Amino acid sequence: MLPLSHSDGSDELVKTAEEVYVRLHGPLRWYRHDYSDVELQKWAERIRASGAKKAWLYFNNDYSAHAPKNATRLQAMLRDKMD
Repeated sequence: MLPLSHSDGSDELVKTAEEVYVRLHGPLRWYRHDYSDVELQKWAERIRASGAKKAWLYFNNDYSAHAPKNATRLQAMLRDKMD
């Protein structure tokens, strides 16, 4: 699976393997988007629903340094449901 967070809405997860790789650029301002908790929760739900055993997430919204914060937040959301 290789979905992109993209302004054209092409962010559907389609299962093709046991692992998922997602590139998150930002739906509105590529490389600058700061994901809201609502947006990150939607990604967490998509990832869980995919049934993937492992998820590799690449936040490429680092122009304004949002990537570390967004990655940490999504990681926490995914872990919350696993515990």
